[in-house]
Amino acid sequence: LSLHDALPIWGYSFHYIHIPGFPALPLSYFSVPFTALWIMGVMNGFNFVDGVDGLAGSVASVTLLGLGIAGVLLQDPSLLILASAALGGLAVFLAYNRPPARIYLGDVGANVLSFLSAAGLVALGEPGPLFLSAGGPADLADPFRFRVILATLMVGYAFHEAVLSTIRRGIKKFYFGRSLEWSEKEHIHHRLMKLGLNAMKISILCAFLNFLMVAAALWAMAHDYALSVFFLLPFIIIFTILMPRLGFFDFMDANALVGRRS
Repeated sequence: LSLHDALPIWGYSFHYIHIPGFPALPLSYFSVPFTALWIMGVMNGFNFVDGVDGLAGSVASVTLLGLGIAGVLLQDPSLLILASAALGGLAVFLAYNRPPARIYLGDVGANVLSFLSAAGLVALGEPGPLFLSAGGPADLADPFRFRVILATLMVGYAFHEAVLSTIRRGIKKFYFGRSLEWSEKEHIHHRLMKLGLNAMKISILCAFLNFLMVAAALWAMAHDYALSVFFLLPFIIIFTILMPRLGFFDFMDANALVGRRS
C-alpha cells in the first residue's frame, strides 16, 4: 500500500467537489480513489518540475509558505508547525541547490517534498484523521469552501505541469505509439530555456507564477473573492494568451504533429 493510497484510506481525504455557482457534489465512495489520484498528480508534477537547478525547491517553498499561512487562517497550528519546519529545511537545501547546484533532490527528494505538500493540503483544516472519526466519512464536512480547487491552486504550478505533460504524452502515444513514460524535453522550464532564460530566472519566474495561484487560494480562504480573482487574473492571461503564442501548446496541433516525431 503506497503513501498516496494509505493517506485517504486511514487519514484524510476530499469529501466533496465544490465548483463556484454549483452545489457541492459529495464524492462518497469515490473519495478515496479521487484523493489518491490527486496526490499522485501532485507528486508527478513535482517530479516533472525538478529539471532545473533551484526550480522544484523554489516552487515548493511558495507552496509550503502558503500552507503555513492557510494553517493560521483555518486555525490549524499543527500544519503551521509542519510547514514552517519543512520550509526551514528547504531554505537550507536551496542554499546549495541554487545555480550552479551542488546537491539535488532526485526522485526520492522530490517525492518526499511533493507528498508532504499534498498531504498537508488534504489535511488542511480537518479535525483529525479518518480512523479517529467515530461517524465515518459520511459525517465529515469540508473545512472550507471550494476545497479541491483551492488545494490545487496551492500546488498550481506543479499540477499544471502534470496535466500538460499527461496530455502531451497521451497525444504522442496516440500519434506515434510512444510510451507515456517516454523522456522528453518539452516541459515548461525546457521551453523557457529555449527562449534564452537561465536557471535562476526560470526558478524566479515559475515561483512567481505559483505565488499568484497560492495568493489567490489564500484570499479565497479568507473570503475575499475579489482579491482572489485579482491574483489569479495574471496567470489566466499568461495561460490563455502568452503561452499559446510562445508555442507551449504546439503539441495539441494535430497538423503540426503529423509526420513529426520530436
